[in-house]
Amino acid sequence: MKYTTKLHHSTIFVVCSMAVFLLSFASCTRTKGNLGGHDYVDMGLPSGTLWATSNIGANSETEKGELFKWAQIEGSSWGEEWSLPTRDQIQELLLPSHTTCTYVTKNDVPGFEIKSVHNGATLFFPAAGSSSQNNTGKSGYYWSKSSISPMSYDIMYFKSLPDSISAGVASYERSFTLSVRLVTKKQQ
Repeated sequence: MKYTTKLHHSTIFVVCSMAVFLLSFASCTRTKGNLGGHDYVDMGLPSGTLWATSNIGANSETEKGELFKWAQIEGSSWGEEWSLPTRDQIQELLLPSHTTCTYVTKNDVPGFEIKSVHNGATLFFPAAGSSSQNNTGKSGYYWSKSSISPMSYDIMYFKSLPDSISAGVASYERSFTLSVRLVTKKQQ
């Protein structure tokens, strides 16, 4: 005896619709949160690093905030859960296997949008320039806590060039004033 099953088009549609719903629900992750009164974004990075959505001294992601000499940062009022990013955390954020970087204007503010390839979350870094160069609107420089010498610390930089964007890690003297974007870790 041979059994055959006929599926109606409406049954197939319902099954496919449920599968799509379940897959999209499973892939949804919470990408934003708040810790100690400061918003963060989870970019889905393997280390679990959470990036603040704004610079120190800014009230929104598009405000430039304050520029600091490296030694001025230690007294940050954000709390002990927050810290400067390390060289490794910056490199992880900027890896093309984790994010893309685009020069954009958001609310009339030029800057750099970092978008996660893992979960679609975004970070905006205003092109605040630095005290050493007249480059506001075309570049952004952010302190890290990694030191290569007593007088020089690693920084994260973004530059808008005529045909491309340059982003990475470099070293700057502690006497320059730069932006600060803090990080924290996922709470267990």
